[in-house]
Amino acid sequence: MKKKVRFVLLALFAIVFGPLNSLVAQITEDLTHDIKRNDGIYCETPIVSWFDPTVQAIQDRYDLSDFGGLQLDSIALIKLLRNISRQSLSYSFYEPTANYSTKKPLIIFAHGGAFLIGGRESLSTVLLCKELAGRGYATASIEYRLKALNTFSFVEAGYLAMQDGNAAIRYFKANADRYNIDPNRIFIAGISAGGILALHAGHFDNKDDLLGINDQLNDAYGCFKCMGSYASMDNSVAGVINIVGATTSPDILDNIPTLHIYTPTDSVVPSKVGIPLANLSSSSKLPGFMTKILNKITRPTCYGPEYFKSTYNLDNHSYCDINQLSQSKCDHSFIISNNGTPTIAGMITVDVINKWLMKQLAPSPSLSTISLSRNKWSLINMPQNIVDYNIKDSTSVSFRNRTNNSIEVKAGSIGIPNVTFELINELGLKSYATLNSLSGPTEIENDNTINEINSNNYMIILSFLLSISIIVVLFKRYY
Repeated sequence: MKKKVRFVLLALFAIVFGPLNSLVAQITEDLTHDIKRNDGIYCETPIVSWFDPTVQAIQDRYDLSDFGGLQLDSIALIKLLRNISRQSLSYSFYEPTANYSTKKPLIIFAHGGAFLIGGRESLSTVLLCKELAGRGYATASIEYRLKALNTFSFVEAGYLAMQDGNAAIRYFKANADRYNIDPNRIFIAGISAGGILALHAGHFDNKDDLLGINDQLNDAYGCFKCMGSYASMDNSVAGVINIVGATTSPDILDNIPTLHIYTPTDSVVPSKVGIPLANLSSSSKLPGFMTKILNKITRPTCYGPEYFKSTYNLDNHSYCDINQLSQSKCDHSFIISNNGTPTIAGMITVDVINKWLMKQLAPSPSLSTISLSRNKWSLINMPQNIVDYNIKDSTSVSFRNRTNNSIEVKAGSIGIPNVTFELINELGLKSYATLNSLSGPTEIENDNTINEINSNNYMIILSFLLSISIIVVLFKRYY
């Protein structure tokens, strides 16, 4: 008898506690989830002999007399360049440890470093990856080819980085089931040079040109989306996050949802118009001999977020002045302090990104105009990703569930012009939509807001309490 009761108890626990994840929003404003990390390789790049980042390659390319008789420190230079000729491009993947049945949105982050230094362990990108994974997203910090000293051109180095960014997007789309991510909810993001990568990977397509040298770039390095094992796969993204990045070709920007986070006092990448690293000689992060070499790299005029905002009317582009939000004067590297800890501006950046993502991922329903009747039920079909809904001011109307994705509504009085729905999607994110009757305005209004945990599902709570009671009674009787 006890075995049978034990079986019943286990079944009840599975029924009661199994769906509890659905009662908790997957995407949250604050740190809610424990996270785990996995590393892997997303792309194998071809070996190009003239890319070898050796002292001799630089000596062959430029007459060292141009450097004022500078003697290169071979050991220091090789140490600096050690990682930039890698053939295998790696990633670190972060995700909540909770096993949600819902496929997670993915944000791919690219580090900064002037296409010269940096990696997936960059403190700034790791912070953003961990903070957002702790709020319910999947995140990935990627490496990409760093070729500023091989090409001596920021445009060429940026083109190669864009190829790698596109390869990362396609890799995760092709392996979406493996990582339990939604291939239609992939965002590309980056800081500084990584922001440049993100802007171009997200916005550049076949109709665009980079300073009129696309044919030259294609001939030298292949097409912009030809890198990696999944070249035939679509590389479109749900949105772009650009942190202190810029572009030489602002005409590539389109209406893909894009968040620009910038500082007007940026001394490295201009937030308006200018030459990146214009104050290179004052940089304290580079060895002295590297400053002279880097001054030989071609650095064209770049255009930043303040220029986009004032010059273009770009729908779906959002702009965040981090100085204004943090009430401080931030320079280019404002996410992590010199002692390796997050800054106030860095944590504000996390919050800004999270709220912007939640807005992009909230339900965007399209509800038809209907005629409400006092004596007849009207059927309303909900979008497929809506898992719960409530009618605001439900005293004005009667409603009843018909299926998981449909509801029937009946007017409580004649002539009610509209009904406002609270809609919650599978990520736990909420928005409001107004369903208009024929007697009211015909425009459907949507007001996306941040998520809230649904606390009004009384039937689930009642069932939960009843099941707990049964478990307690059975346990007391037989144990």
